[in-house]
Amino acid sequence: MPDLLRGPRMSGEELRAEAAARSRAGIERRRESILVGARRLPTHGRLPSVTMPEAALQVTDYPHGRVPRAVRERQLVELAETLFAERGYAGASMDELCRRAGVTKPVVYELFGSKDGLFRACVEGSAAALADVITDAVRAAPDAEAKLRAGGLAFLRFAADHRVAWEVLFATGESRFAGEAEVIRRRQATLLRELLGEGAAEGVDKLQLDAFAHAINGAYEALGHWAAEHPEVPLETLADWLVSLLAPGLGRYT
Repeated sequence: MPDLLRGPRMSGEELRAEAAARSRAGIERRRESILVGARRLPTHGRLPSVTMPEAALQVTDYPHGRVPRAVRERQLVELAETLFAERGYAGASMDELCRRAGVTKPVVYELFGSKDGLFRACVEGSAAALADVITDAVRAAPDAEAKLRAGGLAFLRFAADHRVAWEVLFATGESRFAGEAEVIRRRQATLLRELLGEGAAEGVDKLQLDAFAHAINGAYEALGHWAAEHPEVPLETLADWLVSLLAPGLGRYT
């Protein structure tokens, strides 16, 4: 087992530096996706969707006080995601968010109701993006075992890149967001069931696939917590370990 770990065991200071570097890398990947990707994400409530690049660039195209609601929402969500990642949920100040966005607090509260509401809007966008990331990774892989690894690695990377939201939703037991956490779990389990069904052998019990999907989702969620405590273990290695555990059993149904 030790030979599966990459490199010598790190000191406590080195582990903290590794965790910080991983968090910074996640922030940079999100910033790059904002600048390069033009994929549409849902806006808060029932408003029409606006791409992230549009939200980042269009604000300056309008006179003060005339920015469309949907554009302002996406701008604030984008800035809030970065602020939460930098300072954590408790440390993220609405005053600082308003300074970065060039708006007053009443604008934020009119759009989202509260800091909790703004965080929920960030989580909603992240949940949709997570489903897309996993689906794309799984469908691009050539076979069942590769699909399991690709989907698992996408999940673990996403959890690492969105550590603040992950911790608030799943690790701290924050009751204010228990409903959001449960919705995300159910969405992920439903997605996994659909992806398992695409590669399942004919005649496999759908109820059995649903049970497997919930079990796999729970395993990856638990591994996401463990990964945060063990940054010395590469996420690729964790994905390999879990595949070695799950693939033999799932292979009987594909």
